[in-house]
Amino acid sequence: LPAGTYSATFEWDGVNWTQLNPATSPPALTEHAMTFDLIRGVVVLQGGRDSMGKVQDTWEWNGTTWTQVALLNPAPMVAQHELVYDVFRSRTILFGGDNASGISAETWEYDGTAWSQVGTTNAPGGRIEFAMVLDVFRQRTVVFGGQGGGFGVLDDIWTYDGATATWTQQVPAQSPPGRYG
Repeated sequence: LPAGTYSATFEWDGVNWTQLNPATSPPALTEHAMTFDLIRGVVVLQGGRDSMGKVQDTWEWNGTTWTQVALLNPAPMVAQHELVYDVFRSRTILFGGDNASGISAETWEYDGTAWSQVGTTNAPGGRIEFAMVLDVFRQRTVVFGGQGGGFGVLDDIWTYDGATATWTQQVPAQSPPGRYG
């Protein structure tokens, strides 16, 4: 881990950061992903790297303590991926990252009890350092840009319809230049 990396939990109240001291915390991590599960009221933290390498841990923060979720079917060991919470389907979506096979194009979903790999149609190429967000108006997960395995900087836009497990490449009339997420 980079020098100065440590395990700490901070809370933002809209004005100030306050360091909290929960009884249980994840180890010091880099390249992990987090999202807020609005329905269950928890922050979901998944993957990343600790001092030994990539991890496949899933942790949840309930506002008081961190709990490592014991899963029969965990997500893969992955780092530099993204998570987004699909409030319409009550699922956390994981896409991309650096896994045991290299740069990943896998899509996974977490329902609060198990991770499941989704067999998707027309998935975008694997990537790291990209941006992912939920478009609430279109009820789709949106992926933009990043860096692909051997393809350099990507400037493509994809949407994921979780109800049909379909990825669709969007072709806007004008697009911003490729950027790292």
